[in-house]
Amino acid sequence: MRVSFFSRLLDYPQAPERMHETVIEKPSREESYIKVTALTLLGAFLYYLSYIDYGIVQVDEGLLLDPVTRMMRGEEWWIDFLPTYGAMRYWPLCKIFQATGESFFVYRLYYICFRLVGLGLMLAVGRRLMPLRWAALAAVPAIVAPSHIFKSEYLVSQMLTMWLIFRSWESRRWIWTFLQGAGPA
Repeated sequence: MRVSFFSRLLDYPQAPERMHETVIEKPSREESYIKVTALTLLGAFLYYLSYIDYGIVQVDEGLLLDPVTRMMRGEEWWIDFLPTYGAMRYWPLCKIFQATGESFFVYRLYYICFRLVGLGLMLAVGRRLMPLRWAALAAVPAIVAPSHIFKSEYLVSQMLTMWLIFRSWESRRWIWTFLQGAGPA
């Protein structure tokens, strides 16, 4: 009776040591998630850096920078001037400008970081709703869609709320339910 080469491989009692050394393990889901998230956020960061040196857009950035510069000069919010947005939009940027000095580069870098936080939350929410590849693909329109710089806060508050909702469903603890309302505020 003739025995084929493949049947001998299947009947082989122990694989040689060499075969064990060349086995490539499939990365875990967490490792894949970390890699995809890091690559997506790195790509978004590089894309956002491409327009960090544009000139000022008065309608977009002037609405935010005017109250920040007034607050840095000592004027009081709602007493000396009427802002277009809530104070929490101005105070973090005012404190950053006091520490680093006023510059468009710092201002735009602040909002780039803010958008990256929103995109990270978007990937975390998307991962709970769909496979990882689709979650990363869903983040691409949010990365390349043109929008006002100050609208980055909307993305963060919406994604933070959704992430907290999923977190409260998973853990069933009251603190996550409380943070759903308090976190985005």
